[in-house]
Amino acid sequence: MVFAPPYRRRIWTPRTRIDKMTLSGNEITDVTRKASLAGDGLSKPSGIGIWEASENLVDNGGFETNTTGWTTGGTNTIASSTDQAKFGSSSCKATFQDNTTLVSFAITLTAAEHTLSALIYIPTAYDGVTVRIERSGFTSATGDVTANCNMSLKDQWQKISLTFTVDVGDLTGLFIVSNSGGDPISGRFLYVDGAQCELQPTATPYIETDGATASRTAARVQLPWVNLFTPTQGYIVTRMRVGWASAAPPGGTNRIWQLSDGGASVEMQGTMDSASPTVIETFRDNFEAATQENATLAISEGDEITILNAWTAAEVQLGINGGTVTVQANTAIPAFTTTTIDIGRRSNAAASWFDSNILWMIFGTGLIDSNANAMFHKIASSAKLRIADFQHLGCTAVLNARDEHFERIAT
Repeated sequence: MVFAPPYRRRIWTPRTRIDKMTLSGNEITDVTRKASLAGDGLSKPSGIGIWEASENLVDNGGFETNTTGWTTGGTNTIASSTDQAKFGSSSCKATFQDNTTLVSFAITLTAAEHTLSALIYIPTAYDGVTVRIERSGFTSATGDVTANCNMSLKDQWQKISLTFTVDVGDLTGLFIVSNSGGDPISGRFLYVDGAQCELQPTATPYIETDGATASRTAARVQLPWVNLFTPTQGYIVTRMRVGWASAAPPGGTNRIWQLSDGGASVEMQGTMDSASPTVIETFRDNFEAATQENATLAISEGDEITILNAWTAAEVQLGINGGTVTVQANTAIPAFTTTTIDIGRRSNAAASWFDSNILWMIFGTGLIDSNANAMFHKIASSAKLRIADFQHLGCTAVLNARDEHFERIAT
């Protein structure tokens, strides 16, 4: 008897090259997360965070050297402690004795919308009923007054935030972390880090402060689009971790990506509109009353979702989380002179930031249907992503935000 070796089907793997994306240096990446000095506080790999500029108006949000600017109530105590820290090496250890105000910061703001946020670590032994952040003062302000911690999340950091609009009649007030609904035993404590107040409609990643207010410069990510797709045939699949909820969006039309020659009427883009539920769309225009394909999706902060934006000469297409691909007739074909595409903000203006994290992007020129979209979602949700996985769908490049590189078919 003769035993032949088992037949192994040869799988063709395309020859690729690694191109560098153009980053502004203001992105939140796994390198900055490793430093743990500021940012989104996520564990790696968590992709590239593309956020707009912001300023932390709390001048001692990290408690790295002291608790200057902060007070407490009654005979409670606060101290800079190295026992726990989300950012840097220290946080505020707030110990309860006899007052519901655990830690408090006085601040003067402008008559505009602001968001307060903080990260709080509640030990298992802490037996108060509810821990929350709240605002006090700011007479006639509108919006959130308190935001509660999830008391089932013990021995871990959690971020909570509230958003409100200050009235011109009273610009001063307090940013408080308090206990509510039943006191803990005297001597119980918790930790606060990453305290932030910003002129934003939603909380953005923490900006480290240690004695003075500080700012984050806006991020910008670009890459060359030539040979990835054409204005008449192509697709972009984006796997993202959303940094906000439909109920508390950053405002405006947030670009997942945009290709534009500078004017608002020569463009292609994938967007997420600030609405509840969020409106997601594929759009293409060339000085025409162009149509877009859109759908709604209820989003919670931290959701990982997959968006397909695709197009042919006759239509634009949209797929969400591997579902049915929907289409809209569109023959507005733009002619571009620019050679770069923006990821996470507008190309034609410093505006409309995505305010989220890009995990993967897949580019190609093939024709897409619902079956292909389902495969995109399944594979893009996995830990490994290769051009070969999508070669039969005309894949031309993969942006691996986890490794901060851009891999395309060699030409």
